[in-house]
Amino acid sequence: MTSATLAAARPSLAQLLLPYWVSKDRYWAWGLLATCLSISFGGIYVSLLATEVVAKTTDALVARDWPTLWSTLIFGFVLGLLMAGLAIVSYAAQEYLQLRWRAWLSHRLIDRWTANQRFYPVERDGLVTNSDQRISEDINIFVQRSLLLTLGVITVPVSAVTFGGVLWGLSGVLSLELGGHTFEIPGYLLYAAIIYSLLGLLIAHWVGKPLIALNIRKQTVEADFRALGMNLRENAEQIAFYRGGPREGHRMMQQFRQVQLNFIALLIRICKSSVANSAYLQVGSLVPTALSMPRYLSGAVSLGGLTQVTAAFNQVSSSLNFFSSSYVDFSIWLASANRLRDLQGALLSLETQVPGITLRFTDKPVIAASALTLTSPLGETLSHTPAVYIEQGQKWVVRGPSGAGKSTLMRALSGLWPHGSGWVQVPDSSVSQLFVPQKSYIPQGTLKAALCYPDGDSRFDDDQCRQALIDVRLEARVESLTQAADWQNLLSGGEQQRLAIARVLLQQPKLVFFDEATSGLDPDTERYIYQLLFARLSESAIISISHNRELDPLFSHTLDITPAHDIGPAADATTHMSVRP
Repeated sequence: MTSATLAAARPSLAQLLLPYWVSKDRYWAWGLLATCLSISFGGIYVSLLATEVVAKTTDALVARDWPTLWSTLIFGFVLGLLMAGLAIVSYAAQEYLQLRWRAWLSHRLIDRWTANQRFYPVERDGLVTNSDQRISEDINIFVQRSLLLTLGVITVPVSAVTFGGVLWGLSGVLSLELGGHTFEIPGYLLYAAIIYSLLGLLIAHWVGKPLIALNIRKQTVEADFRALGMNLRENAEQIAFYRGGPREGHRMMQQFRQVQLNFIALLIRICKSSVANSAYLQVGSLVPTALSMPRYLSGAVSLGGLTQVTAAFNQVSSSLNFFSSSYVDFSIWLASANRLRDLQGALLSLETQVPGITLRFTDKPVIAASALTLTSPLGETLSHTPAVYIEQGQKWVVRGPSGAGKSTLMRALSGLWPHGSGWVQVPDSSVSQLFVPQKSYIPQGTLKAALCYPDGDSRFDDDQCRQALIDVRLEARVESLTQAADWQNLLSGGEQQRLAIARVLLQQPKLVFFDEATSGLDPDTERYIYQLLFARLSESAIISISHNRELDPLFSHTLDITPAHDIGPAADATTHMSVRP
C-alpha cells in the first residue's frame, strides 16, 4: 500500500471531531456541553458583578464609608462562594463529558482495529507505528484538548464582548491634540486591549510555531522508546540466551537519546514562549493603569472607577489572550489528532482495499486456489504457485528450504495474505478453523484461560482441559490449570507448542494450518502429536509445514516447494511446486 493511498484515506479533522456529536450518545454529549457552557456564561456574569464590587469597595475605602464597605464585602464573599461552586460543577461536567467521548471513540477505534484481524496487516505492512499508544494515549489527549479549546473558543468571545462593553463605557473619550487639530477617540481603552491582545497572538505564533512539530515528534520518540522496552521484556529469555542484554541496553539508550534531544528542544522552545508570554503579561498589567491615568488625574473617574477599568481591561485582554496562551495546548492537540487520523486512514484503507489475491468463501471445509503470484507488501514478487485444491479430511505436508515461500503460501491459503494476484477460496465463519504458528500467543491469566483461547475459559470444563493436557504430554501442568501466571514466559518452547496442539484437540476445527507448529518437539513426540491429531481430527483438513521427512507416510499429500534457482533459469524467479498424493 503506497503512502499516497494512505494519505487519500486519511480523514479530515472534522471527520475525526464530529461523529461523536451525532452518535447515539449525542443527547448526553450536547446536554453536558450545554451545562459546561451555561456555567461558563454564568461565571462571566459573576465576574462582571465582581468588577463592580471591586470598584464600590475601593470607593468605600477612600470615602471611609463603612456601611457600604461591609455590604460590598459580604456581597463579594457570596460571589466568591458562587464562583467556587460553579467551578466545581463545571469541572465535574467537563470531566464526565470527556470520559464519555473518550469511551465512545476508543470503542469505535478498537472495534475497527480488531475487526477482521486488521491489526495484523497494520503491523505486517507497517502502515502506522504504535497503534496501541494511539488508542490508549492519543485519544485521551485529543478529547481533553478538544473540549478545552472548544469551550474556550465559544466562551472567549462572550467574555470579550461583555467586558468590552463595560470597558467602552468606562473609557470615556480620549482627546488628542495633533497639528492644531483635536481628535477624539471614544472607547479608546477597548481599542488598546484589542491591539495589545493581537500583538500577544503574533508573538505567541512567532515563538511557539515549532511546538507543533516538536510535540508530534515527542509522541513518536516516546512510543519507540517504550516499544524497545516492551520488546526486551517480551523476549527476555531469547535475549538472555544470546547474552544480548548490553546490545539491547545500547539500543534503548540510543533511542532515549532521541527522547532527550526532543525534550531539550521542547524545553528551550517552551521557555522562549514562557519568557515572551510572561514579559507580555507583566507589561499588560501596567497598560490599563497608564492609559487611564489622565482621566483619573483630571477627576473624570474615581479611584474605584480606575480599579474597575483595570479589571475590565484585564478581563478583555485575558479573554483574547486565550488564543496566544493556548498555543502549546493547540500544538499538542494537533499532534494527537494527526496520529489518530493516520491510524483511521490506515484502517479505512484496509476496509476499502481491493486485495490483489481475491478471497472467495464457501460453507464447506475445503481450500481451493488458482495459480497464485505472491508478492511482498511493496510489490516485489516472491513466488508463483499452481492451482491447489484441498478437500475435507485430507492431510497435506508442505516442504521446502528456508526462503522458498512456504509460510507466505500458507498465509495466502488461509486468507491472511492479500498481496499478489489470483484467487483463493476459503471456508466462511460457519466453518471452524485454526492457524497455529510456530510461536503461539498465550495470554496472561490462568492456564485454563490460555488453553481455551480464543474462547473464554467457560467454553470447556476442567476435565476436558486436563485430558487435553494429558493427551499432549503436559501431565506436569495439570495441577496448575487454575493458576494465574505469565505462561508465555513460564512455559518452554516445546511446552508452548504442545499447549497450542491441546487447543486444537479441544476445539476440533474442521480446517487447521500448522506453520512449523511442532518444530520445538523431539522427533518421537512430533510423530506422536501428528498421529494423535490425525486420529482425533480424521474429518478435518490439515495443512502443515514440517521439516521432518519421517512424517511423510502420515500425510495423504505432499507439497514440495523448490526455489527457482534450484530448478534452472527458465523459472525466472518463480517457485516450483509439485504435489504428490
